[in-house]
Amino acid sequence: MKEEEAHSLVKHLGSVLAKAESRKGGVLAAMVGDSLATARRVLPASFTAKEIAEAEAFWGKGCDNYKARDYSEAAKWFRKAAELGHAISQRNLGWCYQCGLGLPRDFAEAEKWYRKAAEQGDTYYQYELGLFYESARDMPHDFVEAVKWYRKAADQGDFSAQYRLGECYATGRGVPQDYSEAVKWYLKAAEQGDADAQFLLGGCYCEGKGVPQNYAEAAMWYRKAAEQGYDEAQHIIGIFYRDGKGVAKDMVEAYKWVSLAAEQGNEEAEKGLSLLKPLMSAEQIQEGERRALPILKTM
Repeated sequence: MKEEEAHSLVKHLGSVLAKAESRKGGVLAAMVGDSLATARRVLPASFTAKEIAEAEAFWGKGCDNYKARDYSEAAKWFRKAAELGHAISQRNLGWCYQCGLGLPRDFAEAEKWYRKAAEQGDTYYQYELGLFYESARDMPHDFVEAVKWYRKAADQGDFSAQYRLGECYATGRGVPQDYSEAVKWYLKAAEQGDADAQFLLGGCYCEGKGVPQNYAEAAMWYRKAAEQGYDEAQHIIGIFYRDGKGVAKDMVEAYKWVSLAAEQGNEEAEKGLSLLKPLMSAEQIQEGERRALPILKTM
């Protein structure tokens, strides 16, 4: 694979793994300098201090070469550490095989090394193995295996895996479609602050999927996602305030949330804002803008 093709693939896979990247450091971040504390976190219990130092030194050389875009050298050093049982290097070597970085592109080898990392029990690598089975480009997806590894991580409390497992139940990927199970896993992730899960949980309550329809509950979860900058949730909770759906009717709050979504380029919110303005006084609009400002500064 040519280098420019490999970089295009890395960019694609980076978007697929955006959840993991933004919340846990991600594959690429780990490649180029995840903390030694994280690298040390998953090593065979029998490792001596000398073996730990050796594995980390190999991993560090791999990261240095990856930064320099010498992928062949990077893969060589990741392999040395991976063969010692260094989980982050096992995962990184899998990534090199998946993307064809310094090695021939080989999904079987990628799976092998991702699995070795995941089998050490860390939820992060279990979650990523699930993503590999669910989302890897140019290979058949294995949703049953994805669910298996998401569940292993989800059962240990990993919110990203809980969210993905909920999605599998909601869409019937790898398991029979079951909105009650989807809600169960969305709730576990939502309670840990996952905005995607909060948004989808709000949708389940709004539509009565897997739970009795309850607009007040829907509003609560949409608002939690909205407060984290989730533009679709901001638009919906704004409409709820406009219509008094699950919350007391409040045009100022409606303007606040719809305007925040519009600021992020949400086209439906932009249209909604133009419809809200004629229904409001200049003072109400000004107050809505004032209330939006603190959240806008964090977005």
